[in-house]
Amino acid sequence: MLEVHQLTVEIGRDTILENVDFLVPDGSIVGLIGHNGAGKSTVMKTIMGWQNKKEGSIILNKINQEQSFVNFKKQLSYIPEEPFLLPELTTMQHFQLYGQSYQIDEDTFTERTKQLSEQFEIADKMNEYPEALSKGMRQKVQTICAFLPDVSLLLIDEPFMGLDVHASQDLQELLIEAE
Repeated sequence: MLEVHQLTVEIGRDTILENVDFLVPDGSIVGLIGHNGAGKSTVMKTIMGWQNKKEGSIILNKINQEQSFVNFKKQLSYIPEEPFLLPELTTMQHFQLYGQSYQIDEDTFTERTKQLSEQFEIADKMNEYPEALSKGMRQKVQTICAFLPDVSLLLIDEPFMGLDVHASQDLQELLIEAE
């Protein structure tokens, strides 16, 4: 499913990653483990296309990131370490933005939004803006956004950061179901 070949990333004059190779088979859960500063987030940002690579290739379901970026990007979703929510959008508007970005049909969107917002106990926060939400609530919104589309690859950076014990358990269950 995901193939990373000879990935080299430089930031400024510093080589951050050099000749990284790995495969992630379909239906698997894989963790990148290493010390702070080892390059785990850089690998994910490079897969997402947010960080330029010097060399190498990234292929997801036989679609090369460089050759068809839009089709490549539609196959993955991301939960960042720190939630990135737009201050002018409500919780529901964030969900709608993701739904439209991934072209999720109305019925599926409505069903998934209802199910996930109830599961993560934020159904009563749909009209709230990010500044009115705790960090954990913002992380729940970001997590739900990532689970709305049906994608082949879900990247998660520090998956349980900011989540309470119940939300962490919900996330674990969703990951197992998605496997």
